[in-house]
Amino acid sequence: MALDSGSGTRSTQNNIDPVQLAASVRKCLRDSDSRGAWMQYKQLFAASRTFLSQGIQLNPMRLLQAEDHAKMLATLVQHIHPSVAVGSAESVVENMYRANYPLDVRDYNNMMLIYYRNGDVNSVVETFDAIMDARAPPLRGKLSKPIRPVPLDVSPRQKVVNPLRPNARTFQILMTAYSSAGLVHETKDAFEKFKSLYPMAIFDAVAHSSIISSYAALPHLRGASSLESVHAALDEFHKLNPSSDRRVLDAAVHAIGVCGDPGAAEGMFEGYAGMYGVMTYSLESVDALMAVYEVHGEVGKAETLFSRFFPSLASPPRSTAKAQHNTFGMPLAATFKSLMRMNRSAGNSARVQELFEQYQRTQVVDGEGHEILLRTLLASGELAAAKRVFEHMIERGHKIRPELLQTMDAVRAAERDREGMRSR
Repeated sequence: MALDSGSGTRSTQNNIDPVQLAASVRKCLRDSDSRGAWMQYKQLFAASRTFLSQGIQLNPMRLLQAEDHAKMLATLVQHIHPSVAVGSAESVVENMYRANYPLDVRDYNNMMLIYYRNGDVNSVVETFDAIMDARAPPLRGKLSKPIRPVPLDVSPRQKVVNPLRPNARTFQILMTAYSSAGLVHETKDAFEKFKSLYPMAIFDAVAHSSIISSYAALPHLRGASSLESVHAALDEFHKLNPSSDRRVLDAAVHAIGVCGDPGAAEGMFEGYAGMYGVMTYSLESVDALMAVYEVHGEVGKAETLFSRFFPSLASPPRSTAKAQHNTFGMPLAATFKSLMRMNRSAGNSARVQELFEQYQRTQVVDGEGHEILLRTLLASGELAAAKRVFEHMIERGHKIRPELLQTMDAVRAAERDREGMRSR
């Protein structure tokens, strides 16, 4: 493979042009084209491997600055396939090491977020520990070497790398991960560490929300004792803060409702403005109450809530002219899925399919959303449609749970038995 003597980086063999690929990555990132950026980035990585295999002392990944790699990492936080995002993110981090770029705490935070979205609390904690120990992130055990000294020719971004220090966002992610797993004591311990480094963290709304949510995360622990703890945690926040915070109220509505007092949760929700001075709701606010209705099987109330805040998606669509509160164009994916599950449990197959169509029109449907539709179709005897959804899930690379595989195997076996009976 010959290199262009002018730039010292171009290859004329196999049409590999690392300079152009790097420029394309940057352009896609500027245009917020995450998919395009990732496709170009993978090609640049392939060029790096080709150069290495041929003994060429050039790393095309150095054509991207540390900030470019960091932006690539950030785009993976909201990837539709969390398990795919993990592998891709770890590749980006490894490329940064090969290019001799130290990592910023923001990169560690993004790795923590990516692991969290994949349900991997252990990796979140290990990455946090790596920050505290000033060493490389574990990357599922692939890397364990210390953080290298910062090179002399660094950008301003890199000058703050050593020593590594967790910031407020780091602790918020850690506490959210612990909280979502129902690890109450660990959530509180993380808050103590947070306050020891940042005394003003005592007022942090995300931290308080995490503590409140931790009591309600595990269904088998929800009850009178957890409900009492939620109220105590909410009172503690309000003692420290003269004004309330919507994020804390959202967490409290959800926790109070699922721990056994849906009436109090509804009252708190309706009192955001009058009781707490929080004048607007958020998508997360609506989802908090929707989750309460799902736990208690209140599909009628859930549909009313949906129509109230998403009038354009109501059936039939409602006018927003007389609305006494803020409304939204589309809900969170979690809200769609909650309402779909409730209607599935109620046997409302047509409504589940209608909601799925709305979900699909407004955002990218994840594997869980497809599975709700699939199981609804199976329950209503629409086997051909269910098989099409299953095939689509496989084509799109959605994670298929073992239970779903067993269900589809049973469906196929039943079909073969019926065909055998008909052929006799």
